[in-house]
Amino acid sequence: MKKASLKDIANLLNMSKTTVSFVLNGKGDQMKISKSTQEKVMEAAKRLNYQPNQLARSLSSGKTNTIGLVIPNIGDIFYAEIARAMEKKAHKQGYNIMYCSSEEDPKREAQLINMLKARQVDGLIIAPTKLDKTEILHLKKENYPFVLIDRHFPKLDTNFVITDNKVGMHKAVDFLIKKGYKKIAFICVQNYLEVIRQRFEGYKSALRDNGIRFSNKLVKEIDYFTLEQDIHEKLYDMLSSNREIEALVFATNFLCTAGLAALKKIGLNIPKDIAVATFDDRALFQLMNPGISAVAQPTQLIGEKALEVLLDEINSEDKNPQKQKITLEPNFIIRDSQ
Repeated sequence: MKKASLKDIANLLNMSKTTVSFVLNGKGDQMKISKSTQEKVMEAAKRLNYQPNQLARSLSSGKTNTIGLVIPNIGDIFYAEIARAMEKKAHKQGYNIMYCSSEEDPKREAQLINMLKARQVDGLIIAPTKLDKTEILHLKKENYPFVLIDRHFPKLDTNFVITDNKVGMHKAVDFLIKKGYKKIAFICVQNYLEVIRQRFEGYKSALRDNGIRFSNKLVKEIDYFTLEQDIHEKLYDMLSSNREIEALVFATNFLCTAGLAALKKIGLNIPKDIAVATFDDRALFQLMNPGISAVAQPTQLIGEKALEVLLDEINSEDKNPQKQKITLEPNFIIRDSQ
């Protein structure tokens, strides 16, 4: 069956193709086309099951109505929830999202960003890798619309939507202290992500505010790429040499998941032998026995706000609009792991 065209609609209504095109591209009001005419065009398009040529539309409008999303791992529930909220809101706005995982590899991240730009996405939402700012600086220089999520570079003037990581970790550690725990160890990954640094600052500030001296002996860095083996060995070594440790606080949910398995192998019960809390909640922590107390980030709001900020920049008539910097406050969910 032949696809309906603009010409078919125009012939049916005895109108010009230009008028039909303006209406179908949402420019009816702008071109002062009457409401009754616009309604007739839309009704005819529906009746003929008109499907717009996306390539032609993008050439005429300069937009593809597509957004690129670059995150470390789409399988991570944190990023998956953000992506789900983003996609739902994007659909309502007439946009599609292309997902890519950088796997924490700066070279792969660069390749993905360049691939998405070559496909002429209207803008990018990125959770950047570690210390490499190269691609972000290129995007800034080109005035390419983009928003950073979860992670950002404090010294760069960019759009971002993040969680207040310091406040979130402070809440978790302060709660443990108020419960009577004094020797609290901090478990993090071996990298220099700004989010980990902020969570570490939250850990230290909670100790300081409660008059507890910070000790490097209670901080353990885990190798991300050999996580399962490394966390078991390092937790065993730390707990064996620091038997006074009363609680563990994990900097991420994947560290906590691996850490719980390690504690089970070591033979420690929660919370009888040791208390546990983590940053980044997940459904698993609620279902476990005991449930694991966790800092919950507003993933849905992060996704929705990031899309709003990006669309604002895409649709801005200003070639260099003022950057939007949004920091959201997390909640600490108390369960039975203390």
